Amino acid sequence: MFARVVHGARTALELGLGASAALAAIGLVLGALAGFAGGTVDAIVTRLVESLTAIPTLVLVIVVCAVVPHPTTATMLWTIALTRWTDLSRLVRAEVLRALGTDYVTAARALGASPARVLRRHVLPNAIGPAIVAVAFGVASVVLTEAAVDFLRVGPPSTMASWGEALGEARSHASAWWLVAFPGAALLATLVALNVVGEAARDALDPNLRGVELWQGATGMASRMTRTSAR
Repeated sequence: MFARVVHGARTALELGLGASAALAAIGLVLGALAGFAGGTVDAIVTRLVESLTAIPTLVLVIVVCAVVPHPTTATMLWTIALTRWTDLSRLVRAEVLRALGTDYVTAARALGASPARVLRRHVLPNAIGPAIVAVAFGVASVVLTEAAVDFLRVGPPSTMASWGEALGEARSHASAWWLVAFPGAALLATLVALNVVGEAARDALDPNLRGVELWQGATGMASRMTRTSAR
């Protein structure tokens, strides 16, 4: 059981990190393109996002694994990536639109900077922080989807151990509590750890939160100085 839990961690994290990297690349490119180009490009990407958002990821993974003759882990990885990039794309698009309305972008354009330079040097660096936070939270979601697919035994056949597969096999041995406890505890600990990493990344990279912390710190210092002067 210990060996299955250890190898299950490898399976879950490989799929989670791989799918998150793929959806991050798709969502970042299409979101930045939609927000920066606008017009027809923005309308096409927005309609595509709305269409894919209506498709449940878990149901689509099950259908793809049932239709494809010989599904593999890569099939499930790209299926998840091609449906989960929509949230990241909307976030990046909103951040790009916000950055385009700032004074430093207006100044860069007035100085004659090309659109590619404005996007590369001034827009994307300010939109990448929230995107990294979203990807960090997305890894936990992908790991949970992989566990659900393996638990239902509808995913691709794999030679590697999986937490979801171990939990699914435990249904036939109700009296063996350890078959549920250890894979379940490993899955829960991984999801909690990934969410903690996402929250830490949000606190470190989100400029809005940094601004609030600076404002609160300045307000607290001013309050203390006022009380000291009054004394």
